[in-house]
Order: sequence, then structure tokens, then C-alpha cells
Amino acid sequence: MAAKKSSTPNRAFKVADQIQRDLSELIARELKDPRVGLVTLQGVEVTPDYAHAKVFFSLLTGDPEQTQQGLNQAAGFLRSGLFKRLHIHTVPTLHFVYDRTSEKSGRHERLDCQGGFVTRSGRLTMNAPRTRVQRRPVHGVLLLDKPLGFSSNDALQKVKWLLRAEKAGHTGTLDPLATGVLPLCFGAATKFSQLQLDAPKTYEAIVQLGITTTTGDAEGEVLAQSAVTPEMLTPERLAQVQAQFTGPIAQVPPMYSALKKDGKALYEYARAGIEVERPARQIEIYALNMALALDGQALPAIKIIVSCSKGTYIRTLGEDIGAALGCGAHLTFLRRIDTGGLGIERCVTVAQLEAMDEDQRLSCLLAPEALLADHLNITLDAEGAARFLSGVRRRGTWPDTQAVAVYGPVFGAEPAALLGVGHTVAGELIPDRLLSPLEIQQILQSTPSLSSTEAGILETP
Repeated sequence: MAAKKSSTPNRAFKVADQIQRDLSELIARELKDPRVGLVTLQGVEVTPDYAHAKVFFSLLTGDPEQTQQGLNQAAGFLRSGLFKRLHIHTVPTLHFVYDRTSEKSGRHERLDCQGGFVTRSGRLTMNAPRTRVQRRPVHGVLLLDKPLGFSSNDALQKVKWLLRAEKAGHTGTLDPLATGVLPLCFGAATKFSQLQLDAPKTYEAIVQLGITTTTGDAEGEVLAQSAVTPEMLTPERLAQVQAQFTGPIAQVPPMYSALKKDGKALYEYARAGIEVERPARQIEIYALNMALALDGQALPAIKIIVSCSKGTYIRTLGEDIGAALGCGAHLTFLRRIDTGGLGIERCVTVAQLEAMDEDQRLSCLLAPEALLADHLNITLDAEGAARFLSGVRRRGTWPDTQAVAVYGPVFGAEPAALLGVGHTVAGELIPDRLLSPLEIQQILQSTPSLSSTEAGILETP
């Protein structure tokens, strides 16, 4: 009897083929960006885990760079459209690439980033050998300016691959339609990532007045349209609404969120057309600035800059501002410009990282203690450092403090190194999270970069 063939290539082909057909229709019917020329989709590369799809296109008319930029900026919108059409658990993230093989009789197939081939027709085969990155210990924090259309995990995996890092994590999700500050933690720094989850955040956003949507942003379907009158937009009225949403407030989380109810994410209920009751949560708006925005739209919009506590949904804040003004609203733009004192001016983009060599990428990393700026620093002697690293409490004359960064010499005459974090009570220093001696040694010693021969073949994410 013949062995049963795996259905994986078959299913991968069907997914790539369906994405190509549905995207072609979505772009033709729904995408109104004037930068996008007359597009023909040549093929789709889908990774075996269906997490990412690379979409190759050619042009009959239009500028390739402008079209590629327009398509990638609309990737989140197009992916949302695919959610409604594809019957799969997860729709891949989309990345559009201009297919220059259409300008010449070049290769008709490309090597898939995880070891398969996709032809121009979208057919995928799984014959090529899988290549791997040689990982290495990397410790530190990289401040990424997250690109539009990337989920936080997409961005993390991309940068993790570029650094060839063994261990990585991010410090809280940022919606695919949002851009801006996303601290990525590597190695020992992942032990302190929770601190950034709890840190205050600052955003700038554009709130489109007069239209409400199912998701509270531009990805959703229009629910209602209302007139926006001049009386709603006077300086006095805007100041009243600004004061109304400053300070401690109660906020009902949106249905399109990752919060769980009975073990299921709210957005899963929302996609099934089910609305569930969500209790209001207490948040705090530390500062809110509102001003009319001139964005070339037929309806007026408001630009807001908001500093807020963790757990604040800016989409919901935008909707609530629109409701308070009496016209409804939804978010059309969202950018995080600061988290816990780490500002956008210190961030690096994915494109910049891709253009760097490995040493330059490593130079973008901040030390793990960049996450500990609001901690009290305590430096121990060699004996105290050794005992603290073993989890032993230390006695001293320190004031009671909930957040302490502890330093001390570990390897002989080496300079004092970060040992971990803790807190002090009644003159006693109590360890909370500790680095291992190996992690400390790797941080103190610069890891030599591997040559291309030693590194082997690098896979493409």
C-alpha cells in the first residue's frame, strides 16, 4: 500500500492561492490610496506556520516605490478584510514586495523563507532544505519604532532574527494599526520586562469625528454617521471635554481586544457577532491635550496627545470623546511616543536595522538597567554581592523602598555589575529577580561577532 502523503503542501498552496485571489479583489475594490497604481499580484509566499505572507506584485501603471509603500501601510486594513473571507484560525501578516522579475525573464520561483518554493501562480512546494540561524546569547533592550501593520510579536520575531538572539520578549502589545515605541527585551533584560508593562504611556492620535465603527478604528465597518456642528468644536467645549477625561476615570474595554472572558478573547466573540458584558475598569489619564486637526478629510478631526496609566485603550478614549461631543468618533491614527521615560527619539526602525551589519545592530542595544531608571541604586561589596546572588537577604541602613536595583563586583576586580532587583524593608535588602552569574559574565564581556563562515546560512524571516 502506498504511504499516505502529507496534506501540508496542499493546504499551504490553498491558503496562498486564496490569499492571492481575495487580496486582488480587495485591492481593486476597497483600496483608494492614490499612490497605489494598477497592481497585479504575481505570487504569495506563506510560511509553514501561516503566520506571515509575502505578497509579490507587478505594475501596469504607477510608481513601484509609492505603490509598495501604500500597500504596506494598508496591510492591516487588507488583513482585516481577509479575516472576513478566509476560513482559517489565523490570517498571516502581509508584506508587499515589488516583483522585479516581471521586468525581465528572471527566476520564476523564489525560495520560501522557511524552506519552500512559491511560484508566481502562488503554488507552494516544500522540497528545499530548511535553514537555521545560529543563535547566540544577547542581553539588552532595543527601542523599536514599530512599523504600521506589524503586530508586536511580528516585530519581535523580526528583530530577534536580525540579532540572532536566543531569548526575547516584548513589553506589552501595540496594535498592528499603531506605530511607535516598542521596547524589546533580550536575554537577561526579559526578567524586567514586566516593569514596562506597568509603566505610564504617552500616545498621539487622530480622532475622526462624525463616524463610529465596529472596532473603534479605521479597520471596522461604519456603524453610524452624524453631523459635526461648529458648536461642538469651540475652544470652550473642547476644554470641557478635555477636563472630563483627565484624571481617574472608568473605561469599558472594547469588544475588539485581547482581554479574556471564560478563557476566550473578546475579539473572538466580536468576530462571531456576540457582544458580552464588560465591567468598567479604573484607569488614569495623567495629561490630555486636544486640538483640531487639519487632515484633509471632509469631516473634522481632533489630534490628541495623552499620557495614561496601563490598561488604557486609546480607541475607546477616542470613541468616548466623540460621544461626549455628541457626534461619535473613531481613531484613524495612533502612535506611541513614550513608555516609562523611553521616548520615540531614541528608537530605531526595522528598515534601519536591516541596513546595518551585526555589530551595528548590537550597538543599538541598551543595557538591561535601562528598564530600571526609577529604581533606587544600591551597590554591595564583593561578599555582599555573592550572598545576594545566592538569594540571601542583606542588612544595611537603607530606607524602605519598593524598587531597588542592586549592583556589585562579581568576578574579582571587575566593575560593579547589575545583580538584579529587590526591595528594602526595615533595613533589610530582599531579592526579587536575580541575574545568573553566566548572564552577568556575558553582559560584562562583549560577545565577539561570528564571521559569515562561522555563522552558517542565515534564514530569512
